[in-house]
Amino acid sequence: MWLLIIFQVIFYGLNEGIGIVVFGAADVGGSMFIHTFGAYFGLTASYFFQSAKAIEDKEQRAVGGYTS
Repeated sequence: MWLLIIFQVIFYGLNEGIGIVVFGAADVGGSMFIHTFGAYFGLTASYFFQSAKAIEDKEQRAVGGYTS
């Protein structure tokens, strides 16, 4: 978890720096940067830590049903 937190802080700083300096995005509240970072970092972290289990899906957790 500590490693994940350290990466999160570093990559969020890079994300915000690139968004402001390179793209010139004016985000007053910071919501654009925090939400895009959270989405992509969360997807990447979940794939990195559970990639083999997510691909195998032996318990059929990712299947659809009539009510889903």
